[in-house]
Amino acid sequence: MSLQGSPGTENKETVMVYVPHAALKFVHCGRYEEDYAAHWSRRNAMKAVIRDLDVLKAIEPPQVATYLQANGWNQESMIADKASIWIQKTDAGEEFDILLPLKSEFTDFPILISQVIENLESAEDRSQLEIISDIIN
Repeated sequence: MSLQGSPGTENKETVMVYVPHAALKFVHCGRYEEDYAAHWSRRNAMKAVIRDLDVLKAIEPPQVATYLQANGWNQESMIADKASIWIQKTDAGEEFDILLPLKSEFTDFPILISQVIENLESAEDRSQLEIISDIIN
């Protein structure tokens, strides 16, 4: 059956396929989910964003550097004695980078550490609470 009316659809066909209900799987992000409920619980999980200045100020740069090394990050360069740049490449070819401030005396240190935690959350697909717990323990 040819599609009519839309430019560029002259040679496209629609194919209808019957799939028994028991064989249906939910597709999310290119992966099949056996159980829609499992997907839904992950999708609706609460995401905690750490904004407590006391918590962020308590994180020491050497602790973060140790965490990064232990979790497959590579220190790529240093910016004087102010910051270090860390890189991680995933199996899928994605590259993540982190700018780690080296002095907790910087006035914007809590903001910079918050950005580090957010980048780790994205790169590792873990919650900020889990990451901070691993860094400080």
